[in-house]
Amino acid sequence: MIVPESAHEQDGNRPSSGQMDRERVLGRLLACAGSAIVAMDADGVFTYVNRRACEIAGYTEADLIGRNFADLIEPELLPQVSADFARALGNQAAVQDVRISIRRRDGEQRW
Repeated sequence: MIVPESAHEQDGNRPSSGQMDRERVLGRLLACAGSAIVAMDADGVFTYVNRRACEIAGYTEADLIGRNFADLIEPELLPQVSADFARALGNQAAVQDVRISIRRRDGEQRW
């Protein structure tokens, strides 16, 4: 699942206290979700990864934040995955459910 950066980060406005409370709750929900959930910027660089995404990829959060998603994609799959990513960005949807094959830190391929 890809979650874009929140609107207040994009326009520079500071969130209200109620909004910050909601974001803390959302953050807790995302952290303990059973599915891998990541947020990426428009260049495909991870800005958020939950615990499950780290478990699946075999990397720590610190390893993944700031890293481009393409680093985890098998080279032969990268053109199709990149095209899917571009389509998801063009769709302007708040959330995209994406299933791809990645290369784990230990070299194992995971779907």
